[in-house]
Amino acid sequence: MNEFLPVSIVTPAYNAADTIAETIESVLAQTMPQWELIVVDDGSTDETAVIVADFATRDPRIRLLCQKNQGACVARNAGLEIVQHEWVMFLDADDLLLPQHLQRITAVALSDSSLDAVHSGWARLTPDGKV
Repeated sequence: MNEFLPVSIVTPAYNAADTIAETIESVLAQTMPQWELIVVDDGSTDETAVIVADFATRDPRIRLLCQKNQGACVARNAGLEIVQHEWVMFLDADDLLLPQHLQRITAVALSDSSLDAVHSGWARLTPDGKV
């Protein structure tokens, strides 16, 4: 695919130090490079913000927004306030994307200009990585 549709990814995170790095790594592994990741730290008391800030210093597509704890919905809305792209997806702090996820969903969006939303399937993984 030669044409890409930029996507803003909003990730609410609360005490997600155990999972956020792997989530960010899955975004960094995307085959489509036109994305931004906004992680909204919702008042975490662990190292979540430190981990995200480290990634943000290494990749300008990653941004950290810190707020007091108000819940995931408020965090998502705070992220929506600062997105730079028309297409937005939400990704929880303990979720992972397959490497071609953004490329595939944007291909669908580009194939039909009447679409306002695109949804994809998901699979639940056990702690040992089994589907």
